[in-house]
Amino acid sequence: MTTQGNDKNGETALIVGGGPGISASCARLFTGEGMRVAIAARNPDKPVLVDLAARFGVKNYACDASDPGAVTRLFESVTAELGNPTLVVHNIDGRMAGIFGKGITEADPDLVRDTVMNSAYSAFLVAQQAARQMLDGPPDA
Repeated sequence: MTTQGNDKNGETALIVGGGPGISASCARLFTGEGMRVAIAARNPDKPVLVDLAARFGVKNYACDASDPGAVTRLFESVTAELGNPTLVVHNIDGRMAGIFGKGITEADPDLVRDTVMNSAYSAFLVAQQAARQMLDGPPDA
């Protein structure tokens, strides 16, 4: 088992959006480089995230990244528990199941809105909070 260091002077990575592909690969890469890693997902109990926690010491957080308050609380929790994130990855697909394979004329407007909220809007919220944290943090963040 690879474990993350507990030195608060080390770097912290925050990955928002947790799945078995890019997010899991980033988590393994970052822990391999000695970073403390947090992953935020709506469902932090996904098997892949539980495995990353057990094998690599990744800390999992529940977060609806389309909720501004939830994103603020996420950054506050990660900073308090692991240190100020110096690397933030937004990796939320956000597509709703009913939108796959549909053309623009068949797409359900409500599902499109939900997809935009889950992907583009959440990317804005995460980037905004990351910028605030990094600007308020140490000069090398």
